This record gives sequence, C-alpha cells and structure tokens, in this order.
Amino acid sequence: MVDGLRAVGRDLGRIFQIRDDVLGIWGGPALGKPVGADIVRKKNSLPVVHVFEHARDTARRELHRIYAGEKIEAAHVERVLEVMDSLGTQRWCQEQAEARWDRARERLISLDLSAGATREFLELGEYLLVRDA
Repeated sequence: MVDGLRAVGRDLGRIFQIRDDVLGIWGGPALGKPVGADIVRKKNSLPVVHVFEHARDTARRELHRIYAGEKIEAAHVERVLEVMDSLGTQRWCQEQAEARWDRARERLISLDLSAGATREFLELGEYLLVRDA
C-alpha cells in the first residue's frame, strides 16, 4: 500500500507542477501573474520544453533567437504565445495532467483505503486538474 500511495503522491505532485507551469504562461493578472510571466523569466517549464521540441524551421529559429537575447520584450512574449497556440501547447499540457490523473485515480481506487480517504484523494486530484491559482 505504501508504494501505491507513493506513486499516487508523485502523480499528484506532477499534476500540480504541470498546472503551475500552465498558469505561469497563461495565468493572467487576475491570478497575480501577468500573461507570459514565465516566458519573460525564461523559465524552462513544460510549455517551453514542448514548444522548443515541436516548433519547426522559422518558428524554431525565432524562438532560439528570442530566448538567446538578454531580455524578452512584450512583443517576444506575444510571438512565443502565438507559436505555442499554433502547436496546441496549452491543450497538450492539460492532456499530460489528465493522463497522470487517470493513472493515479486507477491506482488510488485499487488501494485498500477507507471510503473517506479515497474520496479526499479523488477531490484533491480533480481540483489539481483545474486549479487556477
């Protein structure tokens, strides 16, 4: 049971981090983060890794030029977001979180936990998938 809970905990932690990375790119001022905050910081987050892995040709060269610069300006943030949008980066990140949650939920249900504990883990997982702060 301990190994099962450890695996569920790892998946929940990764789901949290994926959502945090998404919020760092698309979160917006209502969440206390300007859109593109992690782009400006050049944070090597999951969306950034995805865009660099999947961008091709001109877009890829442009991304490398933007990130190689000393400072990322607002126009650069907009361009990075455009490339991310064209590649479906935000959707892909959410799909990664949902796949982890599917696996964690299956593991969780297979464990011999009390109904209350199982319910609390399920609520936590569902919250992590959609958290916006």
